[in-house]
Amino acid sequence: MSVFRLFSFSNNSVKSCRNLLCSSFLEQRALISGKTIKQLGIPTPPKRPCTPYIRFFQNIRPKIKENNPDLNPKELVKVVAQEWAKYDPEKKKLLQKEFLSELEVYLKNFEAYKQSITPEQQNLINSTKEKEKQAKEQARIHSKKESLGKPKKPPTGFLKFLMERKSQKDESLKYTDWVRQLAREWEMIPEERKDQYKEETKIALDKYKSDMLAWEESMIRQGHIDVVRNKELLEISSTKKQSSKTTA
Repeated sequence: MSVFRLFSFSNNSVKSCRNLLCSSFLEQRALISGKTIKQLGIPTPPKRPCTPYIRFFQNIRPKIKENNPDLNPKELVKVVAQEWAKYDPEKKKLLQKEFLSELEVYLKNFEAYKQSITPEQQNLINSTKEKEKQAKEQARIHSKKESLGKPKKPPTGFLKFLMERKSQKDESLKYTDWVRQLAREWEMIPEERKDQYKEETKIALDKYKSDMLAWEESMIRQGHIDVVRNKELLEISSTKKQSSKTTA
């Protein structure tokens, strides 16, 4: 059945389009970005057509930006939304009709694309997608930890040595060459001097461990369980609470 027969071009057309997209593109969500697919040597999937609003946004954005150069991105989006609300309904219908026409072609091409992917390629896509998902989750947790004031791990003795020498770096040297040079210098340092760095690192590391325990217990109390390194602390915290109740 033609996509055009699925809709009457009424005020609910955009909503209907969205519903079709949600139901028809579920399988595509398992795919990764076109850039990553290219890197894997897998054929790139067909590009999804722009929705009427996105096309309107792309067309009107340059003009609004030209007339209002001081608008930040968030303000620009608000202005475009206001213009879209005032946009001629008949012109909106034309955009919707163009979208549905492109959508019909896209769905056919995407179906053909799915049939062209081998099981091995699909497995590679799925495994890469999972790795990307894990990487995004790790980045989210890292960002959340920083925003919640996670203590910073102290540098090792060599990194401390490197940081002390950073102001003396020859700007003509590449960073990697400079690090290699310092690594050679580090090997030549007397053991007594290295021991000083190691002792300073040990003291800083002991404080870091103590600060981390206090911080993670605080995170548990605040409900940020996902930033805690190991769940044993949850049991420790629970034991402390029970002990406190018993004593009271």
